[in-house]
Amino acid sequence: MARQVSPLAHVDASAELADGVVVEAGAWVGPGTVVGAGSVLQAGAVVGRGHVPGENAATVIGARCTIASGATVYHDVVLGEGVRVWHGAVLLRHVRVGDGTSIGVNSCIVNDVVIGRGCSIHGQCQVGDFSRIGDQVFIGPGFLSVSDIALSFARPQIRPDFRGVDIGDRARIGARVLAYPDSKVGCETVVGAGSAIRGELLPRVLYLGDPIRAVRKVRPEELLAAD
Repeated sequence: MARQVSPLAHVDASAELADGVVVEAGAWVGPGTVVGAGSVLQAGAVVGRGHVPGENAATVIGARCTIASGATVYHDVVLGEGVRVWHGAVLLRHVRVGDGTSIGVNSCIVNDVVIGRGCSIHGQCQVGDFSRIGDQVFIGPGFLSVSDIALSFARPQIRPDFRGVDIGDRARIGARVLAYPDSKVGCETVVGAGSAIRGELLPRVLYLGDPIRAVRKVRPEELLAAD
């Protein structure tokens, strides 16, 4: 299938577009960016932002991805197959996203984040620096994780001290949940809306509240099927 690139799009000469790629009017594809077969970059999407050849890594967009209008994907981001990045979402540098994951409208995935396969991250979410999210994780709208323990973002030399959230496979996080730095959520754990995650939450337990508390074990019939 032939590529479809609008004459009103900008595609750097060093970018690589596979067969069937669609680049709509106003989209911007940066230097060295690789876009996989059948992917669509909608009007106004930006991919490969900030890549400087020889200084940092280029961006790789897998096959059959959708980068929606107004979304921005920075340099050294790798998206698996079938990833969807919706309107206004921003993926900053050194981000990895697994196959089939969806990142919702106006969400921000900050630096050095790894997200697994088949995740559903809803709108208006922020996933903080150095976070790790497993496979098939559900994160409701308005989730916020923070990683800067000392509130020292203006001093980037201490960035290695940042600690993100670690969320296990098939966990489910409700709307408007806050995750504090270096917090951990076990596999198949459920966190209710409006809760604040601190410390380590055990696997297969339902948690609620702020301060957060364990309510009961997650019942077998409530567990998600592993893919």
